[in-house]
Amino acid sequence: MASGPRTKTNIRKQNQYKESNTMITPITTAAKRTTGSFTLPSETGMEELTVQLMKKWGADAIRNSDGTNLSRELSEMGAAVYSTLCMVREDKKWTKAHRDQLQQKYLMSDPKTAAGGRLDIDLLAGWFRDQFEVDAIHDPKTWWQVIDRTNGETVAPGDWTFHRDSGTVTIDKTSKWHSYTVNFLVYQVWDPVSMYNHLTNNWTGEHTASVDPRHPETRRHLAEFLEQWLKDNPGTDVVRLTSLMYNFTYNFGENRKPKYFDWVGYHDCVSVPALDQFEEEYGYRLLPEDFVDEGYYNSTHRVPSQRYLDWMDFVQRFVTEVGAEWVSLIHRAGKEAMLFFCDHWIGTEPYGK
Repeated sequence: MASGPRTKTNIRKQNQYKESNTMITPITTAAKRTTGSFTLPSETGMEELTVQLMKKWGADAIRNSDGTNLSRELSEMGAAVYSTLCMVREDKKWTKAHRDQLQQKYLMSDPKTAAGGRLDIDLLAGWFRDQFEVDAIHDPKTWWQVIDRTNGETVAPGDWTFHRDSGTVTIDKTSKWHSYTVNFLVYQVWDPVSMYNHLTNNWTGEHTASVDPRHPETRRHLAEFLEQWLKDNPGTDVVRLTSLMYNFTYNFGENRKPKYFDWVGYHDCVSVPALDQFEEEYGYRLLPEDFVDEGYYNSTHRVPSQRYLDWMDFVQRFVTEVGAEWVSLIHRAGKEAMLFFCDHWIGTEPYGK
């Protein structure tokens, strides 16, 4: 049945339908409707054009987009208002003050062949240095892995040294003509979505980064931030969550082009707190190589290991747990919640245990 335009007063009636004793009544009147079920993107400065397009196309709802805002005039024109909200990168002040709680991941250094003796490896050589910052906070001997890729053996932690100032690793003793790599943790200092839009769509605004709710302090803050945001945005009818927490894998190289891309990868959700919690729950510790996977990064063209499947299940349960907290806050504020299945979608897939 046609339920009418999604105005502020009837938006919550959109999922209603009539049933007979045997079947749902067909939507026979939908073809006659000239307005409704159409959401129009808009932003401040586009008020006049928005009104024209709403009348022409029969739109009954408006929304902002990433990096844009709706003016007061737009919010009060009577249409249902959708507001986009990416929780993990919304509060820039918190992000700048808590750089140790940015999202992380494992990268593998470019393979380097030894001529025997000592070998120096520049960890970020070949990677886009504006996107990543080597994790110099957590002990590399605990969280990293140096591997002889020729024979597949892990180099003992005592046989290599990390130099924080230069971002390099020195392997003290190597086998001649063997190839070596380092699996190392980085902070993502430029969110992939923000980075992509700056490089591809010529955005000129501030570079943004995303924080990780795995840190209890950040998790509490995000809930408090959302509660305040809901109070500060009374004109919003639907909170359109731009996915939830962790972006799909989008790693750029030094040429400012994608070096590794995986639309459904579970790599941008790695952190030291997560690895500790995983070990506590599953009884074993994941290794950097479980994520790096010989440089394939568990591409969907590879058969996943049981360890990686355990990791995926572990992350998905956490994402749905925190996501449920946020949705509950939105509902308590008398608003609807919508998940836009787009970029930060790790853990939000509609399947799993």
